[in-house]
Amino acid sequence: MRRSNQILILLALSGGATAAYAQQGPVGPADEAGSGGDQTIVVTAERIVGSVDTDFPLDLVLDENAIESYGASNITDLLAALGTQTQTTRGRGQGGGAPVTLVNGRRVSSFAEIRDIPPEALKRVEVLPEDAALRYGFSAGQRVVNFILKDDFAAISGELEYGRSAGDRESSEVSASYLSIGKKGRVNLTAEWDRDTALEERDRNIIPTGGDTSGLRTLLPKQDDIQINAVVNRALSPKVNASLNARYDILETRGVLGLPQAIIAIPGATPFRVLERDGSNRAFRLGTTVDGLLGRWRWTVTGNYERTTSETLTDRNTALAAGLATLATDQARSRFQNWGAVATADGPLLRLPAGRVILGLRAGYDDRSFRSESVSATGTVTGRVDRREVQGRGNLEIPITRRSEGLGRVLGEFSVNANLSRSNLSDFGNLSSHGYGFVWSPFEGFSVFGNSTSAQAAPSP
Repeated sequence: MRRSNQILILLALSGGATAAYAQQGPVGPADEAGSGGDQTIVVTAERIVGSVDTDFPLDLVLDENAIESYGASNITDLLAALGTQTQTTRGRGQGGGAPVTLVNGRRVSSFAEIRDIPPEALKRVEVLPEDAALRYGFSAGQRVVNFILKDDFAAISGELEYGRSAGDRESSEVSASYLSIGKKGRVNLTAEWDRDTALEERDRNIIPTGGDTSGLRTLLPKQDDIQINAVVNRALSPKVNASLNARYDILETRGVLGLPQAIIAIPGATPFRVLERDGSNRAFRLGTTVDGLLGRWRWTVTGNYERTTSETLTDRNTALAAGLATLATDQARSRFQNWGAVATADGPLLRLPAGRVILGLRAGYDDRSFRSESVSATGTVTGRVDRREVQGRGNLEIPITRRSEGLGRVLGEFSVNANLSRSNLSDFGNLSSHGYGFVWSPFEGFSVFGNSTSAQAAPSP
């Protein structure tokens, strides 16, 4: 309705000007030079709903037709197809190059929350430069990719894949997904099953010396992977949204390692069997996001919990006197656990003649722990690694000139930015980083970025 009213007002103004022209007759040179001869009509367009609210120019914009042209089956495939257009061009230690992903201009708990959304549900994709990541509490070494969803969309989709590589290894995938987007939020449920057959030595014409046992050894194990992902997003109020993401992954592997090297001949012993290596992996992840508006400030709180356990059983390369069916087994077990929370806020701090000064703040806590145990013929070995991190970051964007007035009519738009972060690692100590830069757009459609960054980093746990 608002847009329609603007159009009607513009048409009314045009009609009034036409009527006045008809009554006055042709305009002469004296009328053109007069103060009443010139009129200026200003047309103002609203920002696209869900677009990122920033002065940084967009690196790439894809509409529905452009998105469809990539032929991707989900957002994961679409990001892979975009390739270098979403990767950072900056050096190491600045975020790893993976882009920051947003939905309708808002943060998500992790990429797992949106990875299964089909491209048909996208209205627009925006890619912003690395400097835009600072506003969302990330480092200036990650591009920002914003996915704008359609207002009303529902789909049930399925996918079947089959592949066969040289050497007769077969891969198959079956997946089903349900997505519903409405005024109150969205629901996305996805289930997937992947299977890969084993790749044996004989499939690559590898024949060991001392006898052909190539059919009893695998180069790649047989594996089955089941993934279940569920996302629920709801509007709690006109200004507050919340989402919950749960994901569970089961991976089973089995490989064979040939015959035992030492076979003890015992009358009546159980017939021999090949050495086996069986692996089992269980991963569970829970993520939540709550975001909203407080005046002109946008705030976001995200929380994540992840737990991964794995177990590997490997037959020992020696037969026992009790019989080959009771081969001793080496065991390896591990558990990784991670939980944390991040709070961010950004908004106008004050207004200058060239525009608003934007302040972005971030505070977070992260706790990681890793436990492992290995039992073999040489004994038992255990491992333990822990790390707790407290972090804070601030970013400031200051406009200096704008193209419509003052010095900006000659120089164009010019703004500067500065950021500072500090973190404390329980096993490493304090780390800090800072940076500053500028954005200069002398004319529409052309921008120059300049940045300087100094960052300290610790080795991974």
